Amino acid sequence: IEDKAGENSTEIEKLLAEIEGLACAAMGRLEHGEPLAEEEKVNIAIFVALQMTRVPDFEKRTNEMQEKMIRKIYKRVFHSVEAARQEIEKIKDEIDDVSDDAAEDMFDFIQGDKYHIEVPRQNNIRRMLQLASHAALYFIQMDWLLLRATRGGAFITSDNPFTIFPPKTYNPNTFLGSAVGILTPGARKSIPISPQASLFMCDHGGRYAENIVPRDKMRIFNDFYARTSDRFIFARDEALLRSIVERSHVDEIPFERERIIVS
Repeated sequence: IEDKAGENSTEIEKLLAEIEGLACAAMGRLEHGEPLAEEEKVNIAIFVALQMTRVPDFEKRTNEMQEKMIRKIYKRVFHSVEAARQEIEKIKDEIDDVSDDAAEDMFDFIQGDKYHIEVPRQNNIRRMLQLASHAALYFIQMDWLLLRATRGGAFITSDNPFTIFPPKTYNPNTFLGSAVGILTPGARKSIPISPQASLFMCDHGGRYAENIVPRDKMRIFNDFYARTSDRFIFARDEALLRSIVERSHVDEIPFERERIIVS
């Protein structure tokens, strides 16, 4: 990013690297069954929150949402040629030359989506840090469940490692049924921390527990991790990777796809 003087700054990268280092040490202790100090739990919560916002999928969703919202608002404002004429009338003193066809041209320009919207990357970085700081506060207060892989099994991960498993009552066909977030009751927030362990954050509670995942459940988790990836999946070995891709059909999901629906 650029600082106020217009120079390239690496301060954000340094901060993120420090967070990763602290979280890596804490997650290593967690995986080995060692008790965590409160500060170590905070470090993990911050890291997990950044894994939610510091990925390509988050930036793509954010950009898509902003672009669709802007287009939706503009189409409602310039819903007719007469409405366009009224909007132009408000700012005509600030425009040097207004043609007789300006209202018609503006209406066609907006309704025909004949423009491009580019979201400044620095805005996304600011949003990434702000949202992660808020999310971490909630993660610290949640019940944590560490699921360990059964003997011979392994978790996969991806370039979008933070996933939300919907609650058991999830029904995408109901009003707002598909709107599942980190505070949805019953939603399980998950991130694999190694091939042998995956951390789940559940509802508010602050408790901690561990369990071993049977092989059939691991397949379900891994298939979900694969389907929520953006472009890349990482597995223990090629055989596991191929079996998950074949089973989940994730290779049939297009890279460029609609992620946000604005109605």
